[in-house]
Amino acid sequence: MEEDNPKYLQRRVKSGHVSLTPDERGLLLTYDVEATVVGDTGVAMQTERKTHQRKMKIKMDKHTDVHAYALQLVESNDLIPNSKVRHVEDLLHQIKQNVLEDRFRADSVDKVKRDVKRKQKEEKLRQKRLEREKREEERAKEELANASMEELDEYLEWLYDEDIQQKVRGTGMVLHLAREAGNLEELSENEALMGALSRTLKEDSKRSIELALNIMNIFMFFSTFSQFHPCLHSYQVGNNSMRIIKWELERFAARLEEVALLEEVAAAQERGETPANDPRKPKKRGEPVNLKHERAKTKTLQKKQDKILCLCVLVLLNLAEDERVEKKMAKRQLVDDLVRVLTTRTSNNTELLVLTTTFMKKLSVTSENKDAFRELGVVEHLAKFVPCSNEKLMKVVLSTRFNLSLDKGIREHMIKASFLPKLVDLLQNKHFRGISLRLLYHLSIDDRVKSMFTYTEVIPYMMRMIIDFPSNHVGSELAALAINLSLNERNCAFMCQGNNFKHLVDRAIKRQDPLLFKIVRNLSRWTLSMQEDIGADDADEKPASRERSTKYKYKRLWEPHIQPLLRLITSAESPNVFVEAIGTLGNLTPSDLPKGTTFADLVLEHDLVELLHKHLLPGFSEDDVLLEVIVLVGQLCLDEPAAKMLANSPLVKLIYDLLHEKQDDSELVLQTLFCFFRLLRHHDTGYGILYETEMPRDVCEFLHHKNGVVRVMADNLLDLIVDHDEANERSMSANRRLARKAIGEGKRGGPEFDDDDDDDDATAAERDERDGKTPELQGTLSKLIRAKRFAIHNREWVDVMAQDLDDEEDEHDDESSSFMDQGQFDPHGLGSPLTADSFLSGE
Repeated sequence: MEEDNPKYLQRRVKSGHVSLTPDERGLLLTYDVEATVVGDTGVAMQTERKTHQRKMKIKMDKHTDVHAYALQLVESNDLIPNSKVRHVEDLLHQIKQNVLEDRFRADSVDKVKRDVKRKQKEEKLRQKRLEREKREEERAKEELANASMEELDEYLEWLYDEDIQQKVRGTGMVLHLAREAGNLEELSENEALMGALSRTLKEDSKRSIELALNIMNIFMFFSTFSQFHPCLHSYQVGNNSMRIIKWELERFAARLEEVALLEEVAAAQERGETPANDPRKPKKRGEPVNLKHERAKTKTLQKKQDKILCLCVLVLLNLAEDERVEKKMAKRQLVDDLVRVLTTRTSNNTELLVLTTTFMKKLSVTSENKDAFRELGVVEHLAKFVPCSNEKLMKVVLSTRFNLSLDKGIREHMIKASFLPKLVDLLQNKHFRGISLRLLYHLSIDDRVKSMFTYTEVIPYMMRMIIDFPSNHVGSELAALAINLSLNERNCAFMCQGNNFKHLVDRAIKRQDPLLFKIVRNLSRWTLSMQEDIGADDADEKPASRERSTKYKYKRLWEPHIQPLLRLITSAESPNVFVEAIGTLGNLTPSDLPKGTTFADLVLEHDLVELLHKHLLPGFSEDDVLLEVIVLVGQLCLDEPAAKMLANSPLVKLIYDLLHEKQDDSELVLQTLFCFFRLLRHHDTGYGILYETEMPRDVCEFLHHKNGVVRVMADNLLDLIVDHDEANERSMSANRRLARKAIGEGKRGGPEFDDDDDDDDATAAERDERDGKTPELQGTLSKLIRAKRFAIHNREWVDVMAQDLDDEEDEHDDESSSFMDQGQFDPHGLGSPLTADSFLSGE
């Protein structure tokens, strides 16, 4: 370049990458050449870049040292950087392997050339096919764009043509018109067109899937509007749709059987055997089986079937808005067809799966369809979609399972299919948390399944959700699940781990959430049953080991919450909260109270007598409140000082009056009798209820109650009344003797009887005896109770004797009569009836 020229050219070569040639027998070097026009100041004026490739011939045999050869190639070629030595060595190893393998083939070079030519030919054919299809689609679009309602008669004539392609063309034109909602009414009024479409679908759908797709697309647009449903029913669209579904399923099943036979034929051909069950035509039976081609053919068929099945299911789903139509579909075994669609489709057509499961969800709300789903094992088939990558499909599947989970048998199938851990994992996803909680609630209904939750992470996660719930009241699904789980002992222990119990009770009291209080009440029932079990175990153990077994490890669990609960029942705004709070207190025992605190202290501190008296007044509270108040009174009677305070209050009289009013309520009667039982277990607490009311006589009447538990409780209470009455009778006799003795000593000038000094220690019966107020019933209740029991026993004995006599007379009338006359008949060894004297004396 001359010096007076202000510009010059700069050339730069950049090394690229090294790869194998297409025949995999040489190296292909790719590099970039960059040309830059630079001014005299050194500034680039213009830059151009071009990529070049250079082939490098490789000569190798089995004795070639690949590593040394790679170093030689890198050193002799400036375009290959030294860092590519390892890469070039790997490529040379591949070339060496290919060369050595090809030497064992006589036509290795020719085969490579043929393969290259074949691939090039296939690629050209594929490009031509794509271009042809594209031109056909463009031509079809242009033709469809010219579709007009004025030429509808011409399209109708095409439907009667023998050429199937002409029918496809005619239905395509009608489909283009049906895409406009404004044309649907006019099309539906054309009876000839609708009849021709229905007839063509029925007769020619098996010949061409494209034809069936066009017609079903037309009917799909009609089915989206309810006003066209009667028209579709009149042309049997639903019937034809169900027929197409059955046909396509049968055809696909036959295709799968054919492919299975072809696989057996291919295996036999590889072994050199002659297959006997070749399903192909006779002229092709000697040819080798191309399994790859057959599987591709099956995949293509499945894709086409998925489209037609989608349309059929969608049309049926729209028509099933009418419950009568839905019942007709179910009678024609639509449930079986939907399950077959769900189980036989192996493609990734999520639209078909979503439509199928949506229809199954709609059908599962009736008991008949639900039973059919259970018999078909649909739970196991739905299990493969949880979890899956499609959220819409998962939501529909979970909703379907929710409807089916109302059946106990289906819930058992879900547990066997390991559905519980999957639901627990879904709780982490906020999109599926609601439906997962509802499903977990249904599964937790069964007592056997409740214990399975212990082996999952659901309880810690559930407690965190409850404690951190953003709203004032916890969601109903979450609370319902916790309520069910709190009915299991092991779950209760997990729920009380750490600070969960403290936060739970604090939130329930602060927010006054009735559902949370149900959980708290269940936990209180659990601690109560634990103490009852410990007491039962202590009763069976020896005194030496009894102290060791009575360790109640949750003794301080309720201690910080007693006072807040008592304050809450005096200020609760909701009746439901009051019922649950007082029910919780009714499950607590003296072991749950703070150290040094008794029930008597709480009664005095919070004026519980006045509170309970208010709720026991006639007409003030509902029956559920009355029941919980009576339970609490019975629980307070565990403490003797508190029992004395309650016995000296009007509460006992109100409870007795309530017993008369609610005799038909078995639960309330039972708790009232139990309250009296607790009251009479202490000394000097049942005097007023025994001798100032007719409670003993009423309890005797409950021996005939329809509820067996009430009868047992009444019988136990009568035993306690008898013990009290006999003790009072002995006390009265002793007081009479002491009084006579004191009077005698007074006459002889001895010490006088000091009433004031003994008044504090005397019982109510003793004070009444001294004051001349001896009740008439005192000392006679035990005799009245024994007489009542004797009457009941005698009536039962007479009934048994009469029944046995009737049975005996049927077999030996004359013989039994003679035995009865002689007084020798004693069926079942019952002996002679009791006499009143023997029964009253307790013999």
